[in-house]
Amino acid sequence: MERAALAIFAVTLLVASTCPAEDEVLHSFNLNGTDGVTPEAGLVVDSGGNLYGTTAQGGAFGGGTLFRLTPPQFAGPWVEKILHNFSNDGVDGANPYAALIFDAAGDNLYGTTVGGSAQGSGVVFTLTPQLSGAWTERRLRDFNNNGKDGVAPSSGLVFDIQRNLYGTTATGGSHGEGTVFEISR
Repeated sequence: MERAALAIFAVTLLVASTCPAEDEVLHSFNLNGTDGVTPEAGLVVDSGGNLYGTTAQGGAFGGGTLFRLTPPQFAGPWVEKILHNFSNDGVDGANPYAALIFDAAGDNLYGTTVGGSAQGSGVVFTLTPQLSGAWTERRLRDFNNNGKDGVAPSSGLVFDIQRNLYGTTATGGSHGEGTVFEISR
């Protein structure tokens, strides 16, 4: 049985290495005032095959976007929808550089921004879908450049089994070299 599996694996590798890889551009970002630019982070996929990601800049307010790409039903292009435009207005986060994550139910998206908030030091946010099709952003944590708190959470987040969120900041903290943080339920 192991030899058969090994043989199938070897044939699969041979076929994969001799067949040219195909790639397809799903969306080209455009600095047109509505689309985001500079997609720095990876993508996350939902159960319907939709892709979600962020752009670090651009969008309606210049602070980046959170977008969804929906696959075509039959043929045609993927469809982009901007779910949130980040601004650097002191209320919202700005410049999301890290990948998003879904909660355990696969409904709400969570992420970080390196800028924005009242202190300009970044935020942890969640985006929740509404019945209307719109999405609502809520800031879970504003970072404060006060010599103790972290600054610029530029990494992704993880949940533990109790649904607490963990992440890191690029700078800040008591030594100015970054922090590890937890957001408890």
